[in-house]
Formats: sequence, structure tokens, C-alpha cells
Amino acid sequence: MAVELVEPQPPISRTSAAAPSSVPAGWENILNAGETLIWQGQPDPSLVFSPASTRPVFGGLVTLCFSIYWMYGASRAGGIFWMFGLIFFFAGIFAVLDGVFGGSWRRKHCFYSLTSSRAIIASNYPMLGRRLKSYPITAASVLELQEDGAWSTVNFHEEKRRDSDGGEHKTIVGFQRIRDGRHVFSLMRQIQSEFK
Repeated sequence: MAVELVEPQPPISRTSAAAPSSVPAGWENILNAGETLIWQGQPDPSLVFSPASTRPVFGGLVTLCFSIYWMYGASRAGGIFWMFGLIFFFAGIFAVLDGVFGGSWRRKHCFYSLTSSRAIIASNYPMLGRRLKSYPITAASVLELQEDGAWSTVNFHEEKRRDSDGGEHKTIVGFQRIRDGRHVFSLMRQIQSEFK
């Protein structure tokens, strides 16, 4: 197996101020002084079935079946008491649909950008509006590249979130299902190397 040696790219300079003409339209108030946009992309919006997506489907099916059973039993007693089961019926349907189509729908409305100092995830969900979250790429950032055929995921941040019952869990943040993951991973490592 032959290994092809590639000349390393020069490091991205943080000190050079970006010229006003080099800032893309719409990014004027988002980029910091001296920050440049070096990559943009969007995740693959196709349906993907994984263990993470089947958990809500299974839970939704259990809720859906229980609600149907409960509504049937309550309707035999007469009255409108059976209608309280509709709350769980629709919650079950929502969980199933979100597990099957939710990831694809969220990726379809997501846009990724990498600047000379941070990763930016922008979303534009119907009825929820636009959101923009940025994550600095530092020496402490744990970078991870996951490849799955033609698609890659580049993880760069961990968030601790608190559950409704008070427990904590970690959420991994990254650019999901992008085509040029190795290139983006290389760019992030290059940004990170400036801190060392």
C-alpha cells in the first residue's frame, strides 16, 4: 500500500485583519475582527436509522399501544373519560414520527460554518426561527472524526445537560453527516495547532 505525502498547509493567521471586502454578505455582524470564514457546508438530510433514532420510536410505539388499550377500556365504561388517552396517543405518534423523520428534518434546516477560530451551527426551523450557536476551537477542544461511507461527522464540543429528574448527561456537538469531513477535521486541527 503506497502512502502519498502531501505538503502541509500553512497555518491560518489569527493576527491578520480581514479586509471589509472579504467578509461575505450577511456575516458582517457575526464574524469578529480578524476572523475569516474558511469553510461552509450543510449536512446530508437523508433518512438514517441508528440506535439513537430507534429508541424514541420504540418508546413512542409502547406509549401509542398503551393509549389505544387504555382508551378502548375507558370507552367501554361510557362517557368521555376515554378522551384523556388522546394526550398519550398523540405523544406516542409524535415520538414515532420524530424518531423516524426528526433527524432528517433537523439536518435539512441546519447550516455549518468554520471560521479561523470557531465552529458555527446555524439553524432555520419553520415557526421556531433562526438560531446561531458558536463553539470556539481551542487547544482543549476534543476533536473526533467519524466516517460512515461517503459521509463523515466531525465532533468538536461536549455539553453537559441536566435532565428533568436532575441527572446530567453529555451531548456531543459536531458537524453531522458532511461530505468533506476529513478536510474539515484537518482545518480544525490546523486551527487548534496555533494554541500549542
